[in-house]
Amino acid sequence: MGHEKSIGMNPGARADPERHELRRSLGFWQVTISGIGIVIGAGIYVLIGPATEEAQNAVWLAFVMAALLSALTGLSYAELAGMFPSAGAEYAFARHAFNEFTGFVVGWMMIAANLIAAAASPSVSPTTFATSSISICGLEQ
Repeated sequence: MGHEKSIGMNPGARADPERHELRRSLGFWQVTISGIGIVIGAGIYVLIGPATEEAQNAVWLAFVMAALLSALTGLSYAELAGMFPSAGAEYAFARHAFNEFTGFVVGWMMIAANLIAAAASPSVSPTTFATSSISICGLEQ
């Protein structure tokens, strides 16, 4: 309760008229289509087999549920980005709502989660592709 926290700006940043800023080059539709492509990614093509094996005839229902949860997550992040328009909105929200330490922990947890997700996607695709190719070609021993 001792001091106010700035929400949208780095506390050490100053308004400098000679500061060079990045120029916006992607429009709304380009960013939207890019986001959809990233979300869908290779996962829908790679994981359809295991998903069908688990859900069987209800695989369509599993995909509808996943789409609904993805949409709600996207809307939550849109709201968060609207409230805290700086980079690292999760950190900014946790710092503002709780304290510096909670913001620090949340920031590092987001970094760890993104690193794990980024590492998992490329490793699942080639492994699943290789396993499927070997079984299709009948090269199992």
